[in-house]
Amino acid sequence: MQPITAQQSRDARRELGLSQADVTKALDLNRQYLSEFETGFSKRLTDAQLRKLRAFYEDKITEANANGEEITLTFGEVEPKNIAVVKPSAPPQAAAPYRFIPVYLEADQPAVIKTQALIQDNDARIAVLMQQEATRDNGFFGTGDFTKVTEATLQEAFSLMAANYALWRSLSGWPALCLAPSEGDITTVRDVIFATFGESFEKVGLVAATTEIEEGAAA
Repeated sequence: MQPITAQQSRDARRELGLSQADVTKALDLNRQYLSEFETGFSKRLTDAQLRKLRAFYEDKITEANANGEEITLTFGEVEPKNIAVVKPSAPPQAAAPYRFIPVYLEADQPAVIKTQALIQDNDARIAVLMQQEATRDNGFFGTGDFTKVTEATLQEAFSLMAANYALWRSLSGWPALCLAPSEGDITTVRDVIFATFGESFEKVGLVAATTEIEEGAAA
């Protein structure tokens, strides 16, 4: 069995609605190692661990399909032994269909890795919410307002999308938008934004970084 690739791992988690925390807890892996692997920062997971990761996803996909889901994701066939296989030269993780996002130089690598991991966890939850049925109350013509359950699902989905944007945008540096965390009372829209997403910023270590940037710029 060939080790799984970073792109395959991301795709499998998205299809299965799993976060990195879900996967690493089930397999007793280091979550930061998985995050670094999936984002292409480094490969500290061994090939044996990556094969174990692949087997885990394959079992989960088989189980999901047995329960009526239609997941067509596969990880390819095992390469035949004792046959020379010519592969184009490319750096590891080059197959990922991404370019780059600008990252402010003051944002250190651990904060970037944690931010990417939180965004991916939010994406996994969003993928689950997207599959929920949007239902309405019975109006006069059968087109009433959304039910409370659907409204709650939409609110959670939009909140996670907004959190992802705020996290992603913070990597580019809030000073570029003349923004920084406020230490006073909530008096502006900026203050409301940081109060809303402050816990996420603190969790990944971006609030401290942007505060230092703001102080440095003022000096």
